[in-house]
Amino acid sequence: MRKISLILVASVFALFIFGNFSINHSPEKQSEPGKKSSLPSEVTKVVEKSCRGCHNSGSMNEKAKNGLSFDKLDSLDTVKRIGKIKDIYDIVGKGEMPPKQFLDRFPDRKLSGEESKILTDWAKKEIGL
Repeated sequence: MRKISLILVASVFALFIFGNFSINHSPEKQSEPGKKSSLPSEVTKVVEKSCRGCHNSGSMNEKAKNGLSFDKLDSLDTVKRIGKIKDIYDIVGKGEMPPKQFLDRFPDRKLSGEESKILTDWAKKEIGL
């Protein structure tokens, strides 16, 4: 009987500890109001020119907004953030962003070779490649 009581107490204690842990460390951290982006200025410049128009939480382009929202990038947990940055590295590296149909309407938003390099070099450094 004493063994069962100890197991019960240990279980309740574990639930209390881990329950508090999971509440305080949710997968999506809340970003602080007014917090600046962690993007370097040269990356921010490229993102503002060619990416943020579609990839932001207020975008009308649901697919782009749901795929990546630059204004929420810093609030993602580490694993999700690295995953999104790896996607940036892969997609920009393949020349798939901005998409052709977007560039047909806004050719000035096309990434130059140097701008693509800025994004992919930053992403590579961020994900540790």
